[in-house]
Amino acid sequence: MGRLEHEPVIQHVSHTHPLELSCVQRAPACACCGVQSGGWNYACKGCGFFLHISCAKMPRLIDHPSHPSHALVLLPAPAYPEGSFNCDACGRSGKGFSYHCAHCHVDLHALCATMPLSVAHQAHHHPLTLGFSPPYECRGFSCDICGHIGSNHWLYRCALCEFDAHLSCATANAAPPQRPPRPEVIVPPSNGLSR
Repeated sequence: MGRLEHEPVIQHVSHTHPLELSCVQRAPACACCGVQSGGWNYACKGCGFFLHISCAKMPRLIDHPSHPSHALVLLPAPAYPEGSFNCDACGRSGKGFSYHCAHCHVDLHALCATMPLSVAHQAHHHPLTLGFSPPYECRGFSCDICGHIGSNHWLYRCALCEFDAHLSCATANAAPPQRPPRPEVIVPPSNGLSR
């Protein structure tokens, strides 16, 4: 029998009861990211609380290049009395997990904090780099993938070409990483003659 890759029971900071590793066909929304998925998850059988394995393993503290002044702390619930926060990365509100700086009131959705620093997208021939604000005086941009306006939030861009994209547009249909082409092997046809 093989060894388990994950702990069978964990105590996570986001929940008062122990969470058990379980496999379900379709789990309720993950308390961290809000995405429903089947397969292996951590669950509280009594409460119906679910966490994806990857969400359960998010680090408690991170240093993020968007906020080099202070470390960001993972919070299982918003730090504000109204029970929600506005993400400084994407501009949308959130009620679940966030990375937070209490000194500066910086808040990031847990998934926004894990955005890759660069992506490849079929709509542009250069890699797109994560930017933490538009470089334009108006503090907005026009997304070159969907054509809609972007506000003063994070974006992916190619500075060389001034190609700009919303986070969601750049990551939704991101091209797989480019691999060098495999050399073509040419096999001469067999003509039945032996050498």
